[in-house]
Amino acid sequence: MGSDRRTTNFVTFAFAAAVALTAVVFLAYGVGHDGVDAALRATARLAFLYFLPAYAAGALVALFGSPFQPLAKRGRDLGLAFAAVEVVHLSVVALLCAIGFAPGRPVFIFFGTAAGFVFLLALFSFARPRRLLHPAVWNALRFVGMNFIAYAFFVDFKGGSFDGGFLNRLYYLPFLAALVLAVMARVAARALQAWGRWAAPRLQQKA
Repeated sequence: MGSDRRTTNFVTFAFAAAVALTAVVFLAYGVGHDGVDAALRATARLAFLYFLPAYAAGALVALFGSPFQPLAKRGRDLGLAFAAVEVVHLSVVALLCAIGFAPGRPVFIFFGTAAGFVFLLALFSFARPRRLLHPAVWNALRFVGMNFIAYAFFVDFKGGSFDGGFLNRLYYLPFLAALVLAVMARVAARALQAWGRWAAPRLQQKA
């Protein structure tokens, strides 16, 4: 029960922070195209700050052990908080469409697919819906979904970094670098686990 309350508080705080951030941006820039665009970028960056540790925590535990275990234990909370921020982000997208600046269909399809994975993963993170899935299906959904979301962030950051000027590159570079490092950590963790599965039987035979 206490764990459920902590999760609820965690998610509520993330949602409130996204709403407050959006309100501050609108107060600063207005609710025209510039303000909505700034709110989109701000809520996307906030969402990434919740997604990144959820994405990398398991790999960090596999590579570096117990110091990252507390982070891994909060992985579900971080993922649900990320989904809560995405609700606000998508509401700003809806506002962008309402004021006449709807993104093109390819953008909608690509980032809409990423958003679909966000909410599928959030739904099946709860025990009752997850019982409907075979564990192998859940593992596959989590692997594909998390990596597709990471790729969507990469596309967003890369486009923002290389399409803008020098200051824009400085703004996006830390996010892009953090994402690349997280992907590398996951690849390294997978390789380490594969090596362990391959080497363990052979070491036992020699022993």
